[in-house]
Amino acid sequence: PQSSQEIQELIDFCAKIHADNPQIFQHFFIRNPFIPWASHRFLRHNHQIIAMASLLPRQQYLAHIPLSVGEIGFVGTDLLWRNQGLSTQLMNQLLEEASYPLYFLFGIPQFYERFGFSYAVPSSHARIEIELSKLRHLKEDLSYRLRDYKHSDFTEIQTLYTHAYQENSGASVRSPELWQYYLDAINLAQRPLKTVLDMKGHISGYVWFEIKPRVRILEAVSLSEGASHCILKEALFWMQRFHQEVLPIQIPHNHLFAQHNYAYGAR
Repeated sequence: PQSSQEIQELIDFCAKIHADNPQIFQHFFIRNPFIPWASHRFLRHNHQIIAMASLLPRQQYLAHIPLSVGEIGFVGTDLLWRNQGLSTQLMNQLLEEASYPLYFLFGIPQFYERFGFSYAVPSSHARIEIELSKLRHLKEDLSYRLRDYKHSDFTEIQTLYTHAYQENSGASVRSPELWQYYLDAINLAQRPLKTVLDMKGHISGYVWFEIKPRVRILEAVSLSEGASHCILKEALFWMQRFHQEVLPIQIPHNHLFAQHNYAYGAR
């Protein structure tokens, strides 16, 4: 893309092909300063975009080592032009031009193997679930409390994240600038970020919820069982409010918060 008009065309194309809200793609194509326009490739026919693919620059941990990697994303072809190898053409072009040591994607089964990809589940993207019936037995613990995130929490939460996630392959390396982008881009009303405080007011963890369309924990770090208990009490509140029976949690299995969840019956 060479202009803001072409970027808008890509946004509209993605919204149509992937059947999603255009605002989601506006964050990636316009508001995200870490994805340059040169990351995208597309094909036209009669002035209309008919296929596109992107190679997004990322920073991830491989074990504990920060690594520059490429994420394949926004691959799509107009319905009338599918099964003609257009996406394959764009993918080949992207991979030939780049020189990352590692590429990853979240993609369609039995399509990307032709490009040399293999199935893998990064430890950072592990998922567990806990039932509402298990959380109902949680007792009140006044040693910890949750409050809304404040800007003054920024440095400590960033440090908590780095310590908790740097040993998990696939986890994002979050610079202060990337953290700030997430905080600015995400609707904190729908995805509230909460800070856990102990009795002395010290930060003992944090949790990032998604409330709609389904209550789930997107990310959580806990320094103690009491802090984990406090996070789960908040989850219980939202589950009861929206009559949800199971809470999905995205978290590495080796995290302290995950271990505490297993003690409450998570699987």
